[in-house]
Amino acid sequence: MSIPEMEHASVGFDPAPWLWLLDKASPQLLTQLGLHSQLIQLEWQQEKRRLQWIMLVSALSMSFVLLACLFAGFALLYLNRFNPHFSLFVWLLPVVFILLAASCFFLVQQLGKKGQSAFSACYEELKTDLQLIRRQL
Repeated sequence: MSIPEMEHASVGFDPAPWLWLLDKASPQLLTQLGLHSQLIQLEWQQEKRRLQWIMLVSALSMSFVLLACLFAGFALLYLNRFNPHFSLFVWLLPVVFILLAASCFFLVQQLGKKGQSAFSACYEELKTDLQLIRRQL
């Protein structure tokens, strides 16, 4: 190609309009990126707290099941005793621990369901902000 032909040749990608658009939108984009990073940090803290609660309640639930099995074993050992009140207490204690373990299990299920909506607020905010920036440009 000669030099006059190069002047009339079309370029596949012209970066000038994109650079102009980026220059015009950069203050808004930087502001929105800063706000979204703060929102992501807040949501990550909430998600971390939720996961810590799940771990704590799971550990408590496992310990309650272990204690229920332990006291049920003691109950079998003491069944030969002739005191009916003592055996009632020994049988009642594992039942209490099983109820506590079941309540922890249901709490873990509820906390697990909340994980499906993690970072949904951040996603919606980012989506609406990008739509607003597009409209302004």
